[in-house]
Amino acid sequence: MKIHKVGLIAALTVIATLASGPIVLAQQKEAPKRERREAGPRAGALPPRMLEELKLTEAQKQKVEAALKEQAEKTRALREDTSLTAEQRREKGRALREGMDKKMKELLTTEQYEKWQKLREQGRPGEGRPGGETKRGERPPRN
Repeated sequence: MKIHKVGLIAALTVIATLASGPIVLAQQKEAPKRERREAGPRAGALPPRMLEELKLTEAQKQKVEAALKEQAEKTRALREDTSLTAEQRREKGRALREGMDKKMKELLTTEQYEKWQKLREQGRPGEGRPGGETKRGERPPRN
């Protein structure tokens, strides 16, 4: 009789555990996802280093902020587009960068544009970073 009680309790425990599994999974799926940090400048503000280096006029600041915000939105949309292959995503990303390059060339003076290009290059992995003597896309030498 004692063995039957222990077996019954064990069976009920297993059944309760199996029955609660779908409930736990449903609750996990309903949990809100964490928001991804927006790419580019936060809250429409230009990075302090860009402001310092480029010495933008007020009109330029507004136009550059708008361009950077638009670029960030397009980049986020591209990143979230799961229908593209990796090669298609790279190609569209390259086209976005080229478009931004043209827009910045129109908005900035020649001197400001050159400084902007240098700032952009310093922000990339590789050159200009501690421990990185390679250019983008190249592999560092193996030790």
